[in-house]
Amino acid sequence: MYDIEVSPQFISRATEQVQSETTEWQNRPLESVYPVVYVDSMACGYQCALATTLGLIIKTGVYIVLGISCAGQQEVLGLWIEENEGAKFWLKVFNDLKARSLEDIVVLCSDGLKGLPQAVETVYPKADVQLCVVHQIRNATKFVSYQDRRKFCADTRPIYTSPTVDTAELALIELEEKWGKKYPTSIASWKENWTLFNAFYKYPVEMRKIICTTNTIEGLNAQLRKNTSNRKVFPNNESVIKILFLNINNFTKK
Repeated sequence: MYDIEVSPQFISRATEQVQSETTEWQNRPLESVYPVVYVDSMACGYQCALATTLGLIIKTGVYIVLGISCAGQQEVLGLWIEENEGAKFWLKVFNDLKARSLEDIVVLCSDGLKGLPQAVETVYPKADVQLCVVHQIRNATKFVSYQDRRKFCADTRPIYTSPTVDTAELALIELEEKWGKKYPTSIASWKENWTLFNAFYKYPVEMRKIICTTNTIEGLNAQLRKNTSNRKVFPNNESVIKILFLNINNFTKK
């Protein structure tokens, strides 16, 4: 098309250069404090050598950590790939962040990833873990019939818009009195997650919209999915990280 010949050696050198930049970015020093940190994941498929031979695609998760600095700037702190999440995996992630000079987190917001709260408590014991309000509502309404869903969601609103944790607890009691007999599993979901859900009440009202949902990082993930949707399968983990790193670099410049 462009009347230019590109050798396989040139392609190899170019991708090796990107790989070294990716490795350097993944291991760069971080600021000592990030007041707000978000954690989320996106699914990817790749083929390892054995999977290629058998014609199989391995589904894995890419876990993204996004921080907001003291200056208010968003920064992707790192990317990790793991087939199965859990406390052991998250312990590795947070130890990695700490080794890169991140000494403290004020609030960490996630959508209830498995084993995450325990790992945060181990590495950053002073940090508050906040369960995403939107994900909690979704989890609770899974057990609610379609015709009742709108009314049920309206009755949950006084919980997450309450000025204090005390009034939020009263709103939860009222929700249980109205819907508890019909949807006990939905009410149980709120009670089981209450300690992870109510952390944001201790902060000023102006901050609550920022720290009570993972909307910030999900906006980033939506862009990453859009830019990688034409690549259904990646040849290996390194290629996944490489393409996401290049996309994140473009977002950072903007």
